[in-house]
Amino acid sequence: MLLDAVSDQQEALSFDILAESLRKVQVGDIVADMCAAIRGVLRHFACIANPALSEHALDVAEELLLACLFGIGHRRASRPRLSAAQIAEGGATMITKALRHVR
Repeated sequence: MLLDAVSDQQEALSFDILAESLRKVQVGDIVADMCAAIRGVLRHFACIANPALSEHALDVAEELLLACLFGIGHRRASRPRLSAAQIAEGGATMITKALRHVR
């Protein structure tokens, strides 16, 4: 999932969709439904990384990881120095290690 987000070549289109989701309720509902499915996957990932996470910590992890996916999908604008594969692998490792230390 992280590699897909990092490799997305449709950044301009995704900005348009995001803007439209804030203007039109119907588009916002579709984006919210997509994010709900992604949140489930991210929650599952956080539980695997650290089964001891509290419900609150899981909620925070979900939101933080979703925000990271949104942001990392637009990294080309910042002229990244690492390849998509490098940032996906390194990012997943860092996130997993960080989650292991949360309670």
